[in-house]
Amino acid sequence: MAAPAEGEPFGSIAAAVRVAQGREATEAVIARLESFVRRGKADDGSGSGGDDLVSLARLLPPIGDRSATAGAVTELVMLAWKLLLRRACNRAVHDDEAGAHRQGGLSRSVLARLRSVLESPPSAAAAREACGVVQNVCFEEENIAVVAGEGALPPLLELIGQTVHAALAAAAAGAVQSIVFRHDGRVVARSTRASAVLCGAIRHGLSAWERALKPLDEAEEASGGAAASAGAAVAGSIRDTASETDT
Repeated sequence: MAAPAEGEPFGSIAAAVRVAQGREATEAVIARLESFVRRGKADDGSGSGGDDLVSLARLLPPIGDRSATAGAVTELVMLAWKLLLRRACNRAVHDDEAGAHRQGGLSRSVLARLRSVLESPPSAAAAREACGVVQNVCFEEENIAVVAGEGALPPLLELIGQTVHAALAAAAAGAVQSIVFRHDGRVVARSTRASAVLCGAIRHGLSAWERALKPLDEAEEASGGAAASAGAAVAGSIRDTASETDT
């Protein structure tokens, strides 16, 4: 499959959607997404126009598909979302898809799809990138209540409590921290007994993370850095959840 032209705008994803809806093989979808992500990493995020994140959501495989291909596509879509969300205009949340299509940015349907990836990730790598998407969305403080209201916290807490991937635990805890940074997020966290889950992760998770039973990144795990990062992020989430500061 031919690579996109150098002049093709970073935010133009119509080609990827056409591939997904046409007859070309899934490998072609992956190739298009890989090219999209490569160009995105070279982009400085300073573009002024909004990008249609809704169309990228259409590339995601069905919920519950845990095949290797589903994992690869989901990870790439999450990476693309993360890159697009570096632009402030893309972090605007619209109530309907039509608004997101016209102006660029997020819709509540995109946030619901993000939650489904967190709830049923096809791979640990895809889950880790999805956690990064949450953090980028919450960079805008007004989005925190929306993200919490869309149910992102429970699957993040479950990832922290159940994973043996230290890097994934650190990413999930970082996403929780981005939510409980504001008062609205802390209210939701307390209603979901977040502190109890996080304290349990501190007690039971560190030894598993340090053993690196299923390393996501072997070099990182071997250094012990990911386990330390996970512990620090979980501890930070506990502290922020308990905070009474009205921010």
